[in-house]
Amino acid sequence: MLNEIRVILHRSKGYLLILALLAALLLVTTHVVQKIITDNMRRMGDSLAHSYSVEEERKVIGYRMLMELGTRYLRRDLRESMGREGQRELLQRFFRNAIAVTGGKAIDPYAVVDGKILAATPWEGDDSYAVTYAPWYRQAMAAEGKVIFSDAYKDAITGKPVITIAQKSADTDDVMAFDVFPEQFRDDANTHILPERSSYYLFDSNGFLLYHKLGFKTENGKLEDYTEPLFRGIRDGSLLRRGVTITDINGVECSVHSNVAENGWISVVTIPIDVLLADFYFAKTLYSLLIAGAFLIIIILGVRNYLSNRREERTNETVRVLGNSYYAIYRVNLNTASYDMIKGSDYGRRNLKQQGNYEDLLHVVSALINHGVTEKFNAVFALDNIRELVRHRISNFGGDFQRYFNHEYHWVNVRVLFDESLNPGEVVLCFRDVEEEKQVQLKQMELLQNAVTLMKESNEAQSRFFSNMSHDMRTPLNAIIGFAALALKNLDDRDKISDYLQKIQCSSSQLLGLVNDALELSKIEQGKLIFDNKEFNLRDVLSACCEAFKMHAETEGKKFSLAFDIQNDMVEGDPMRLSQVVNNILSNAFKYSRSGDSIHMDVKQFEGTEHAKYQIVVADTGVGMSEEFLEKLFVPYEREENLGAKGIPGTGLGMPIVQSILLQMGGHIAVSSKQGEGTTVTMTIPLKALQNPGGDTAASADEDDGYSLEGKSVLLAEDNDFNMEIATDLLEMMGATVIPAVNGREAVARFEESEPFSITAILMDMQMPEMNGCDAARAIRAMDRPDAATVPIIAVTANAFAEDISATTEAGMNAHISKPIDFDIFRKTLKKLSSGTS
Repeated sequence: MLNEIRVILHRSKGYLLILALLAALLLVTTHVVQKIITDNMRRMGDSLAHSYSVEEERKVIGYRMLMELGTRYLRRDLRESMGREGQRELLQRFFRNAIAVTGGKAIDPYAVVDGKILAATPWEGDDSYAVTYAPWYRQAMAAEGKVIFSDAYKDAITGKPVITIAQKSADTDDVMAFDVFPEQFRDDANTHILPERSSYYLFDSNGFLLYHKLGFKTENGKLEDYTEPLFRGIRDGSLLRRGVTITDINGVECSVHSNVAENGWISVVTIPIDVLLADFYFAKTLYSLLIAGAFLIIIILGVRNYLSNRREERTNETVRVLGNSYYAIYRVNLNTASYDMIKGSDYGRRNLKQQGNYEDLLHVVSALINHGVTEKFNAVFALDNIRELVRHRISNFGGDFQRYFNHEYHWVNVRVLFDESLNPGEVVLCFRDVEEEKQVQLKQMELLQNAVTLMKESNEAQSRFFSNMSHDMRTPLNAIIGFAALALKNLDDRDKISDYLQKIQCSSSQLLGLVNDALELSKIEQGKLIFDNKEFNLRDVLSACCEAFKMHAETEGKKFSLAFDIQNDMVEGDPMRLSQVVNNILSNAFKYSRSGDSIHMDVKQFEGTEHAKYQIVVADTGVGMSEEFLEKLFVPYEREENLGAKGIPGTGLGMPIVQSILLQMGGHIAVSSKQGEGTTVTMTIPLKALQNPGGDTAASADEDDGYSLEGKSVLLAEDNDFNMEIATDLLEMMGATVIPAVNGREAVARFEESEPFSITAILMDMQMPEMNGCDAARAIRAMDRPDAATVPIIAVTANAFAEDISATTEAGMNAHISKPIDFDIFRKTLKKLSSGTS
């Protein structure tokens, strides 16, 4: 080109002709250069917008993966296997892990379980918040198990803009959700690549500005006036046409570049036009100066520009294939076994030539790879292996390896890319630092492993429970069977018979307690625990509970005391559930204490208002608990196995049941213990204090009042011969006349045959052949006789579950009692029913 210019100069007829040619060249060059610079800068701006959008999508993918992991903890089978409380504890553990994985403040995780919010960090009002009406909740329910991202909205608690990520469980109506504040989506790592005075904006699909990085100063309130038309122009496409610009708040003309992510968010980059064309203005000025006195320099610069463009075009081809996220890029010629360094790391530039043999490149790179996988690395990226893969048209392959960086190993991804459209005989070898991504993957794997471990521990705990339950049930069963056999062999010895029967009764009560614990936990897990709130005397109820343990204290040589410090004896609540809780705690205190130990119960009242809080503290000086077991005290099926507690019967269900009852009563329980020194249990229960109680306030008083079954006629429907014999004998011993019926159909017949009002009450078993208890009750109530609608019908149920009670009520029964029948309770129930119907 220089020779050609010299020839032109030599052949020129005059300076004016040369000047005219250069002037024409200036005009043409100016136009071409302006177009090239504008196009290149537009591509750069679009590439920047795409780069930011990719970074945002990477974060979104991370949240999506974490969300899909968390939603698995809402599965129905997990709830059924672990129980509701176990699942809640597992969710709380996941929340803590999720917060730690995302950096501690990036997300606020919570779940909507049975329509209620379970949060990692509970906030005031979450239990009354109508979450099912929240737009993001409806969006998640309609998404059929897919992860959804809400648009930004104002958080009801903080008042700040927030984005909710949510997903509905596959087999329940429960929903996992993360609240993410828009500032968490900023990408500070990429802002250094923005051109001078350029700005970056991130909008959601409705135009809410999630994040911005401004290249200029602005006053508060003015930015919104600028970003709203910016978003509208991008949405309708008016700002994306070639040559269209926008004027920012400070009057600077800017080009606009954008990219729409998969979730609808829009990344926008604005670059001042004077920055885009700064090089062009410089070149134009330089060309003008060169026209005046440096024609030769103009020609040289033109040549250099031509060569530079060729090099830039080659580089751009590679960048279009690989992007700008790799720290080292090489083009490898498979035919000549050579490489060309497009982009090199500091180490690569120091130890490799710009071009050379591929074997030298492989040797230098493999020297930094973790020595344990060097042989594998060399085999994967050997030239023969690359040729074979290319021959099969495999266009993208490689793997993750640990590479030595600054005295430590980092995870890098090494890939070979093949594109026939570039050069059939060439591939691109590229290296990318993936340390952060790899650590996230490793943490996710750890979360999955923890989840598997938790499920395994839960299964092991249930296995231990069934093993312990089998052992604990066999112990009283063996006693019952054994003493029954001894009684049959000693029928003539009244003292032995009496002793055997007392032991059989004690073992039967123990066995019934084990069964009741298992059934109670089942009701709690199904959310079917029933509370019967009424007025009662708190001092009397708790004193009655303690009265039963005074005999234990005397016979076992233990000290037992009770103290009250309360202002309101009369309260409103469920005395039966309160007694159940206190009896369980006292039973444990006596069970895990030794002769000579002391047990003390202290009852205090706080806040002498209508809604008072009562504190019940049970402290003993018994064997105590180990620190390891104290952490698992409220986990179902767990039992203390230290030497002081070994061999003491129990299912490991008592404390979980106590905790669940107290929580549903709005109360709290705390336990402190030290092995060998004793245990202190503190229960705080909110109860409505009554200043002027009305009605029957003596709920805990003895209600027999001389009521007798003497002369009463009871229709007994029972299909089990042994149960029929026992019930008949006990009722007759109490003075009643028994009319037996072996099934529901016979019970209906016996009642129909009787004289009106001759039968005082009907004891109706629920499960019988031919006709069950509910159907029999309906048949009796439907009879056309004066006592059919009023005769008391009492259901005898094996399980006092909510659905059983509801069924008896719908069938027209007046009350229900559980098996085995407590005939004192039957007598009191019949007294109440008789007084209400006579």
